[in-house]
Amino acid sequence: METIIIRLGEILMLKSSLGGVSQEIINGSNNNQAGGSINQTVYHNHYHNLPKVIQFYEKDIEKVIMYFAKEIDSIGGSLDDFYCPGIEEKNRINNLSPEYFNYMKKEHLAYFKKIKVFLEDPKNQCYLKMYQKTVAELQCKIMINKSKFNRFEEAFEWILDYVNSKNNLDIIDNRELLIIFLHFMYWNCDIGDKYD
Repeated sequence: METIIIRLGEILMLKSSLGGVSQEIINGSNNNQAGGSINQTVYHNHYHNLPKVIQFYEKDIEKVIMYFAKEIDSIGGSLDDFYCPGIEEKNRINNLSPEYFNYMKKEHLAYFKKIKVFLEDPKNQCYLKMYQKTVAELQCKIMINKSKFNRFEEAFEWILDYVNSKNNLDIIDNRELLIIFLHFMYWNCDIGDKYD
């Protein structure tokens, strides 16, 4: 978080930013230039400049994640390695950096089997459909615009920024699960170019 204090005459402006939202507090007590006292707080949302490439209907994946969060402790499935043949070749094709791949594997691989079990459970069929609709839309957006990403991890960043810009507190509180689900989509070959 960055905070900047600016003094202009008798006006004290406090600017702070966190993520894509910044807050500006203006304390203009006894301000002669403005003709009296001016006190206000202004919020600026910097997410409005995001490229349209990542805009998608995020409500479905939010519902999936919220339900998964409630059920995660009761979901069976080993946290052992979730094997994905040819993943290194997929990383090369999609230009996913080795550093990011190692981070994804180290931090989130343990969740992938639980997600797979959750999505394959017949009682969760409606959540599977929501997941599939989200994947289809994201895959389309990523494939059409992949030349705009230097590295595939930028696609993850743009998607996360877009969802966070919606200011849904439930998903913001569970944003680690959103990252995990995006990584699962990639690992499971639901998004990104596939290898032969």
